Amino acid sequence: MILNRYILKETIKMQVIFYIILNAIFLCQSFIQILRSASKGDIPAQLVTEMLMLSIPNMSILMIPLTVYLGILVAHARLGADSEFVVMKSLGVTPFSILKGAFILGVFTAVVALFNSLYLVPKAQAKQETLLQDARENSSYFAINSGQIIRFGNNRLIAYIDDVNDEKSNKVSSKKDLRKMENVYLFMPQTSRQKRPTTIGYAEKGYVTQDEDNIMWLVLEDGTFYIGPNEKNKYTKMDYDEYRTWLADDLQDQNEIKINAVPTSELLTMSGPVATAELQWRLCVALAIPILTLIVVPLANVRPRQGKFAKFLPALMIYGSFFLLMVSLKHLISKGIFPAFPGLYILIFAYFVLFAVPLNMTETKWYKKYQLQKIRKQSDKSKEIKN
Repeated sequence: MILNRYILKETIKMQVIFYIILNAIFLCQSFIQILRSASKGDIPAQLVTEMLMLSIPNMSILMIPLTVYLGILVAHARLGADSEFVVMKSLGVTPFSILKGAFILGVFTAVVALFNSLYLVPKAQAKQETLLQDARENSSYFAINSGQIIRFGNNRLIAYIDDVNDEKSNKVSSKKDLRKMENVYLFMPQTSRQKRPTTIGYAEKGYVTQDEDNIMWLVLEDGTFYIGPNEKNKYTKMDYDEYRTWLADDLQDQNEIKINAVPTSELLTMSGPVATAELQWRLCVALAIPILTLIVVPLANVRPRQGKFAKFLPALMIYGSFFLLMVSLKHLISKGIFPAFPGLYILIFAYFVLFAVPLNMTETKWYKKYQLQKIRKQSDKSKEIKN
C-alpha cells in the first residue's frame, strides 16, 4: 500500500504540473484571441477578464484527458527508467496493482471530466452568450474613441470617427446613448446579398441609440453619400439630414443559442444529428479516460536501459489519433453522414479492443505461459535440426 500510494502520488503530481502548464499556455492563447476581438469591437473591453475565465471549462474538455495521460506516461516512465519499478516488483508490487492504481485515478479523473463537460461547459458557454447578448443590447459597451476605425454589422459598415466628445446629441433621448460623434467617414462595401453598390459617405454628427426592441442603431446627421460607380463609371451623390442603420450582425443569430451552450438536461430531450453529436461528445470525452489509462500504463512501462522517452512517440500518436478521430466523427454525425448509433462509442470500443487489451495481455500469466511454450517449441525444433 505504501508503494502504491507512492506511485499514485508521483502520477498526480505530474498530472497537476501538466495541467498548470497547459492551462497557462492555452489561457495566453485565448487571451490573445479575446484581446484581438476586443480591439475590433466584437467584444467589449470590460468583459475581457470575465470571458477569459469562462473559457477555462471549455479548454479543460481536452486538457483533463491529456493531463492524466501525460501524467501517467511521464511518472511511470521515470520510475521504470530509474529502476524503481524493478525494485518494487521484487518486493511484491505486481503489474496488475500498478494498472489498478492508474485505472482508479483514471476513473476519478473521468468523473471530474464528466462533471465539467455535462455541467460546467454548457453553463460557461451560456454565460458567455448572455454577456455578449447584453453587450449587443447595451450601447454603453461600445468603445468609441477619437481617431478609431469601427466595424459594424460584420463589416457591413466601416466608420472612421474623427472626434468624440462627452456631450450628448440634442436628438438623443435614451439613457443608454453614447457620446456624440463628429466628422464621421463611412465605407459600405458592395454586397451580393443586398445587391447594393459600394457607398462612401461623410457625416458631420452621429450617435448610437436603441429603440424599444433594444436594437442598436447608428444615427448620422448632415451628411453626404457617394454611391457607385455605375455602368458609366459615375457616382451618385446623395445628401441627407438624418440617416439610420441597424448595427446587429444578424438578428436571428443573436436569439439562437449555440448547441454547446444548451444544458445537458435540455439536450437529452432534443432530437436531430447536431444534438446527438453534442451529447455523445460530452459523454465520450469522459468515458475515454479509463480506456486511455489502460493504454498508456503498458506504454509507460520502460526498462532502465531504454530511457524515459522510449515509448513517448507511439503513446502520443495513439492519443492524438484518438481525439482527431473523435472530432472528425462528431462532425460527420452532426452532418448526418455517420449513423448516430454506434456513433462515437464505436471509437472507444475499437481502441479498447485494438490497443488496451493487446497491450495489457503481455503481463498476464496466460501470455507468459504461451510465450514460454513458444520458446520451448523453437528450442525443440532447433535440437531436431542439429540431430
